[in-house]
Amino acid sequence: MAPFTEPIEHPMGKIRLTVRTARTARTGPTACIEVYNGKLLFSDEVKLDREEDRRRFAKRLADDVADVDEACVRGALLELKPKVEEALKEAEQETECGLSASYEQKGDGLYWNKVTTDGVVIPTHLSNFTARITTDIVEDDGAEERRFFEIEAALNGKQKRFTISVDEFNATNWPTDKLGAGAIVYPGFSAKDRLRTAIQTLSPDAEQRRVYVHTGWQKEDDRWVYLHATGGIGNNGNNANVCVDLDRHNLISYKLPDPPEGNELHQAIQASLSTQELGPRNITVPLFAGTYRAPLAEMTAAGQSIFIEGSTGCQKSSLTAIYQAHYGPDFTYNHLPGSWESTDNSLELQAFAAKDAVFVVDDFKPKGTKWDIEELHKKADRLLRGQANQQGRGRMTADATLRSSYHPRGLIISSGEDVPKGQSLNARMVILPLQKGDVDLDRLTEAQENARKGVLAQAMAGYLQWLASQVDNLWESLPRRQEELRTEARNQVAAAHDRTPENVASLALGWEMFLRFAEEKGALTAGEREGLWTEGWKTLLQSGSTQETEQESQDEALRFVELVSSAISSGQAHLAWKDDTHPPVASSWGWRGVERNDEDVYIPQGTRIGWVDKSCVYLNPSASYTVAQKLAEQEGERLTVTPKTLHKRLQQAGTLADHDIGRSTVRRDIGGRQKRVLFLKPGVLGEKSGPSGPTGPQEGTQ
Repeated sequence: MAPFTEPIEHPMGKIRLTVRTARTARTGPTACIEVYNGKLLFSDEVKLDREEDRRRFAKRLADDVADVDEACVRGALLELKPKVEEALKEAEQETECGLSASYEQKGDGLYWNKVTTDGVVIPTHLSNFTARITTDIVEDDGAEERRFFEIEAALNGKQKRFTISVDEFNATNWPTDKLGAGAIVYPGFSAKDRLRTAIQTLSPDAEQRRVYVHTGWQKEDDRWVYLHATGGIGNNGNNANVCVDLDRHNLISYKLPDPPEGNELHQAIQASLSTQELGPRNITVPLFAGTYRAPLAEMTAAGQSIFIEGSTGCQKSSLTAIYQAHYGPDFTYNHLPGSWESTDNSLELQAFAAKDAVFVVDDFKPKGTKWDIEELHKKADRLLRGQANQQGRGRMTADATLRSSYHPRGLIISSGEDVPKGQSLNARMVILPLQKGDVDLDRLTEAQENARKGVLAQAMAGYLQWLASQVDNLWESLPRRQEELRTEARNQVAAAHDRTPENVASLALGWEMFLRFAEEKGALTAGEREGLWTEGWKTLLQSGSTQETEQESQDEALRFVELVSSAISSGQAHLAWKDDTHPPVASSWGWRGVERNDEDVYIPQGTRIGWVDKSCVYLNPSASYTVAQKLAEQEGERLTVTPKTLHKRLQQAGTLADHDIGRSTVRRDIGGRQKRVLFLKPGVLGEKSGPSGPTGPQEGTQ
């Protein structure tokens, strides 16, 4: 007896009652019913003729699943009763005759040869089309497997081949979708179940195929191969028999040539090395190192991305395209795999599928409304933080269980006219400032020609073939080597953030492995390799030092102080004396002087955000944050931390003169009342040594 279901509507979807087995008892049909709500909840045996059994089952289901109506469940059980009886009758007929149901394909469709109690075979028409499964496909994205059937169907003499998921096949709603309105599944109890069984029974020789939908390293027959659009590169070259489908994520251009040998490989290596002459070494060396670092992500994840920042017209896209072209000759400045115009989920899936490869996301350009700008920065934070932390956004299946998360598994190179904001995020990027005129246009043309001819991709193919036989050993040695390089970088870069030496070490690993490859293949001498290593290491250390400056510019504590100072000087905020009158040199603290009745009168400007007292500056925590945030929004870049976190940052930065234990604020008497304030050190809000200017107020003055 084929299983069949009865759905029950539910606010969270559909509860399914699936009859797995049934038997005829003295009291009537008895069914073993499984209850599904995305996953199996429980199974129970129910005597469908007995009201008591139906009530008991309905109550149990209602107790287990909220918002399920007991009356609805009892009704569903009554609807199941005749179906169970008919299924039992059919099963009894087949058993009594000692014959099993069989299926047949004829010119006008698929048939079920039903056998009566008298042994008479009655052909029952299931469909007016024929169909068979030609290929049973397992699609592997490196985290999950999905099964699909490739089906060959014929209707009215016309054949069609298509692929559907197993869920679509089981639902049996695909005939009209794939074959059109002329495709008919004839009516009858369990006709769809019979049709599925017929197709599967008549497809005994379906080919079994595993298809990979990602790039990067994969073990095939106990050997490592690097997947790309047309196969897999292993230590014996390119294997075109490995099935890879990158079209699903629009990554079809990740297409590598056969690895070259001898002089052809030497020329490809030299052409790749020459890309460092495209511009300043502090730009091209990190890009080059990152390009050859990406394939090592299988052995030790790349915990940083590279971001080229520069104005329009400085050849950002053209430069990134050269390094992307190491993974396929079809990549150009106007044909790159990722774009910040894409949706969050699309970028996340693409970066996940571009495993162990460079994935360029082009043209980060905040524009439009304030909401549009905020959304773009959120998108960048989600993707680039996922690269650094190797974590994706959590996802759940329909049955409320966790699914594998998607995160970047290669190395992201991005470019834009602005840098994604946030000090924490910036610390997870290697930011490369590019200016107009930095890129040598003649060398760029030469590099573009090498990219178009596939010469750069040849260098990468040779590198991957060289790596293939070492992957198992590199699993142990590369993390250890990166740790050694990080220690060296930490000793040589005065880094404020611990990720800076980590970023330097990670890129240096790609630089070092490429040089080892080039030397072993005879494209470089030992002396040349050593000289290039020293020069590249020095450049990467300098990039780390530059990174510290960029991170400092993104420090939220520093930005807050600058915003408060700007608000005061621009008349959007003011500080008062402790008794709420104007302080000495009031114009320095947001007051405007006017003459009234031959007297100078000071008028406060904007919001009061704090007070001054001799050499002390006290900020109202709430008011100062609100004013700073408003000014930041006017400049198009909000403060990204909460007030509480900001106050901690001010304390950590040494900006505060004093604070209470366990807090970033202190209590002070302001105008006869105790208030919690941020107590700033003298001079923090400018070049003043006190509230009245360079000399501060005189004792006893007000």
